[in-house]
Amino acid sequence: MQNAFSAILGLIAPVFLAATISNATAAPPARTAEDRYIVARDAAIEKISAIYDARNSDDAARKVEEAATADLGAQMRAILNESARGLRQAS
Repeated sequence: MQNAFSAILGLIAPVFLAATISNATAAPPARTAEDRYIVARDAAIEKISAIYDARNSDDAARKVEEAATADLGAQMRAILNESARGLRQAS
């Protein structure tokens, strides 16, 4: 009985090893809209903070804030519209 178990385990182990290696080398999952929003938000915070830390809170800072607000707003609307479509389809 022990030999049969060892033989089966010997056949299955390479399959699991190959599956683990293939998953490890697979491409990372695509970023979701939420992930892209968070990356853009963090970049905007960093950029705007640098401007204010340098005490350059003038017209340039306002323009950067307005551009970031518009971009993030558009991304958020797309996320919410996508979610709303999913809710309508589920109903």
